[in-house]
Amino acid sequence: MKIDTKITSGPVVAFFLALALMLCLSLSPSANAQAPDLTAGGVPTSTYNLNLGATGMHGWMYHHQKFDSSESRQILVNSVDVGSPADGFLAAGDVILGVDGTGAEPVNFTSDARKALAQAIADAEARDPGTMKLIRWRAGSTTTVEITLRTMGAYSATAPYNCPKSAKILEEGLEHS
Repeated sequence: MKIDTKITSGPVVAFFLALALMLCLSLSPSANAQAPDLTAGGVPTSTYNLNLGATGMHGWMYHHQKFDSSESRQILVNSVDVGSPADGFLAAGDVILGVDGTGAEPVNFTSDARKALAQAIADAEARDPGTMKLIRWRAGSTTTVEITLRTMGAYSATAPYNCPKSAKILEEGLEHS
């Protein structure tokens, strides 16, 4: 009796490829890593610093490989530009736990903190005045702070094309380059 050892296609190959992928993911350190709780002594898992948009802040948030921030629920403020909207309201070492740019009271992040902050900035910039509320944790105490962003208008449905806000951002960027 001869056994054919060539497996070149079909469900058997798909099974072994899936098994190999699951094994690789389970052995990957970042696949099993958990976001640190920065309010309970957790520390950042990298030194990567992000520009936090029109707020004037720079900070860190938990991310997987390739900067996937989908599991982030806190933002550590690393610096605040002097004269920026966040100046005087947030400082290095503060942790942002939630945000809202619609005028409502903010709630803790329940999804990607990076995307939630970006949406809140867009919401605030579309309003006049462009206020954004943040839940700030500082040295064991949690408070809500409000910063005012420039009123820029809303992105159009076709953004960045035929969008006054996109055009304004581009023009201002070119002026500073």
